[in-house]
Amino acid sequence: MKNLIYTLAILSTLFVSSCVQERTVKQYNEHIVFSGKIDNASIKSFQLFEQVSSIDWKIVKTIELDENSEFKYVFQDSLASYYRMTSEAFDLNIHLSPKDSVFMTFDAEDPLLTVKVKGERGKHENRYLLAKKFFINKYFTDSLYQKGEDDFHKELKFIRKEFLYALNEANIKNGDFRKRERVAIDYLIAKLMINYPYVNLLIKEGQVELNDDYYGFKSSVLTEFPDCMSIPEYVDFYTNLILYDLKLDNDFSKPAFEKVIKKYLKEEQNIKEMNRVLF
Repeated sequence: MKNLIYTLAILSTLFVSSCVQERTVKQYNEHIVFSGKIDNASIKSFQLFEQVSSIDWKIVKTIELDENSEFKYVFQDSLASYYRMTSEAFDLNIHLSPKDSVFMTFDAEDPLLTVKVKGERGKHENRYLLAKKFFINKYFTDSLYQKGEDDFHKELKFIRKEFLYALNEANIKNGDFRKRERVAIDYLIAKLMINYPYVNLLIKEGQVELNDDYYGFKSSVLTEFPDCMSIPEYVDFYTNLILYDLKLDNDFSKPAFEKVIKKYLKEEQNIKEMNRVLF
């Protein structure tokens, strides 16, 4: 119950509109308007990157803060995409689409606990992504991997519910975004599953005892689908899976990599992309 209350408190910060009158941002036809204010900022600017593949980001612009630590950027050519705003003080993932007008405020000393997102469009997707990052930081820790298998499974069920609850509560109308993030949740959990035996062993310095059917979960996630390689969580899972296979044979040669990649991926384009990721 304590965990549930704490989670609801966090979500209320991220998802519930502030009592303060919401600032509005004018829309510019089909363009994206991204603006905001950063409190306690020790920086003069931050960089905005666009995700162009599962592992590649291209810089869009270095965005300057004004004397009030506010910023505003209007995209001239815009497509729906994942973006990343980063500096020495913070690193936050966002999603922007044409016609979105997003206004973000946060305290640079504690971005994830203070962030608020407002705007006529686009705020719901971004509130979810901020909650997602918060949960990853909160739950994906060494203490998770130190648990025995039964307790580990119980914790994973709880973590999955947290992500799904946040996604559902975000009230996102964009069906493609919801579908993609639902898949991302599956592969976040799958990556924890594939890492658990190895990380547990390193932390506890002893062989973890696994149930005979532990790896049965792989049958539900070893699959290919359109644009699967554009989802970072999917690629992270397969990268870990492939590297652990190579570790078992202690063979990290290029032929060994290619053999294991083809063991798990059948589509030629996906094989090429995984080769690009690993080499």
